[in-house]
Amino acid sequence: MAIDPHSLLGRHVHLMRDVIYTTVEDHGSFTHLECQQYPDAWYNFIVPTVGADSFPFDEAEEIIAAQKEKGITVSYYLHAPLRDEFIAPLDELGYKHMANDEFLLINLQESHETSNRTIEPLTDEYLDQYLEAARVCFPDWENNPHGSNCFYRLMKDNPYEDKIFQTFIILVDDTLVSFGSVILDHAVDLGYLHNDGTLEEYRRQGFHADLTRARCDYTLKHGINDLVTITEKDSGSYKSFDKLGFNPAVSYGIYVKDE
Repeated sequence: MAIDPHSLLGRHVHLMRDVIYTTVEDHGSFTHLECQQYPDAWYNFIVPTVGADSFPFDEAEEIIAAQKEKGITVSYYLHAPLRDEFIAPLDELGYKHMANDEFLLINLQESHETSNRTIEPLTDEYLDQYLEAARVCFPDWENNPHGSNCFYRLMKDNPYEDKIFQTFIILVDDTLVSFGSVILDHAVDLGYLHNDGTLEEYRRQGFHADLTRARCDYTLKHGINDLVTITEKDSGSYKSFDKLGFNPAVSYGIYVKDE
């Protein structure tokens, strides 16, 4: 059985299909998600949809080995209810827990109160500052500037009928200090907040909250009510989203081979 297309993960995969996930393959007991742009374990998954007792580990491991030959590292992406029964067999195969993806969801019904800060869409004028800010904010993600630029190009030249791409920025004295992006998919009535960053000297001043409110209003204005983001539970952004009314929806554990 494939990922339920009506589940939050299924809707998110639809939103990200072709944008991030270049391959979405149903193998009956699991779905294989491949991301060629980011060939690491954070974006390439085997997603089990059955319990460990009936899961075809040999078939999944063959795919993982073939992907490794292509330079792609694949992890197991385990829905919280399945984790306990998969821990022992994955441990035998050499997999360790790397992180949890926490899906936070808000159902938008009315506009948020906005601050006096000027929040504006990203333009060519500030593209270089944006890419440099992305590099500084995410030093462990070497390909983030490339990915950020790709999303900007999608915003400028969108090939999809049902999807919308937008990035908002905040300037201080004509310097870009904070940014955040959103993708909307009318086909599944879902928006996705991603790529949030604020330069260190401007953090804890409400920039992230203001950008989140702006993207919430942008989402609602385009007729979409459900807005999701993915973060880690102990992160600062988790606390920020929680204060703004986002609620825990589903959780997936990422398990990668310890090599």
